[in-house]
Amino acid sequence: MKSKINGWFIGLPMITTIGFELATAPAQAQSAPFNTLAPATGTVTVVSGFIVGANLTSNGSGYPGPPIVSVVDSSGSNAVIVAIISADGVVTNLTINNAGSHYSAGAALVIAPPPTNRIPNDINIILSPYITDDIRTWTHGTNYSIGGCYTNYAGISFFLAGYPGKTNGLGIIYTGLGSVATPKTNNFSVMVTNAVTVYTLMNSEYGKAGVTNGTLEFYGSQGAHVSFNLIEGFNLRDHNDGEFNNVVSSNVMSLYWGASNYVRLDCQGWMLPANFFAQALTNIQVRSYGNNPNGIPVVAGITIRTGAPGFTFQPLGNQAVVGWPSTPTNYALQATASLNSPVWLTATNPAVADNQFAVTNQMTLPGQFYRLIAIP
Repeated sequence: MKSKINGWFIGLPMITTIGFELATAPAQAQSAPFNTLAPATGTVTVVSGFIVGANLTSNGSGYPGPPIVSVVDSSGSNAVIVAIISADGVVTNLTINNAGSHYSAGAALVIAPPPTNRIPNDINIILSPYITDDIRTWTHGTNYSIGGCYTNYAGISFFLAGYPGKTNGLGIIYTGLGSVATPKTNNFSVMVTNAVTVYTLMNSEYGKAGVTNGTLEFYGSQGAHVSFNLIEGFNLRDHNDGEFNNVVSSNVMSLYWGASNYVRLDCQGWMLPANFFAQALTNIQVRSYGNNPNGIPVVAGITIRTGAPGFTFQPLGNQAVVGWPSTPTNYALQATASLNSPVWLTATNPAVADNQFAVTNQMTLPGQFYRLIAIP
């Protein structure tokens, strides 16, 4: 019998026919508790070249984090206006942090529209309330993209938060100095049912290979708990390609920025144990043991996936290529020639390319049924 964690099951009795079956249908969830997306709009009041008022004309809807607010004008500069949003994604207020100078009477207020997430099984944890630093101010950090948007990371969506009060920041959570005896704990409250895998965008400031810089902890509504070590050189490394640890497991997916791949965000996948499946995932914690030079974890994104990894089939000449994401690492592809008293055989040594595992079979073989299972 297939369990929920087996994820996608694909039968290939004929090369021209592909059947899909999801063992347990996941809950369909948006990345925020609202569905309607509408941009907020507003105006500014200028007196003697200074921005003295910022007024909403439409509150908009569907904002997972505070949008970037800017003032467009041919002569003025340096105004900083911060948007405040409600829990249901509506812009409720605009606060002027810097009035700027030399603005004309025709200055226009521009509020960024709400971003969209096109992957419904991905629940993006909105980190905006927890942001403590702007990674674009770090070494080579201007190569990073600007926050306040969703990004698709090898088929996984993340919400990248902006930095409060800046139009060009990328917000991160700097987990702080700690030790094994007295870790610095960062807690994120979530309430997600049917959680299967959690993906994180995590790197470190500094880093020394082989050092454990903290733990990633998951808690369930009925007492389930699991802890993973954050180890430099295995699932964590410095954000910048420089003098500190630049090594990470080949199964960890990565995004790079800069002409020489100066900076990166690494994507780790964490499969929840089976005892979480009858519970809600309520809390995620990052506990930092970090210091300089050993490394201090930083978090740029957290996404909870309520279904198994995406599973692909691609004809290639007289071959068939079956693929799935390389993160997390504890999924395995199995095949059988019949569903009547099946004998499932596990594919060994799959190839790794472009953040995907891949197994290639000859189409001249008898029809095969495939499934993706989780290895405890």
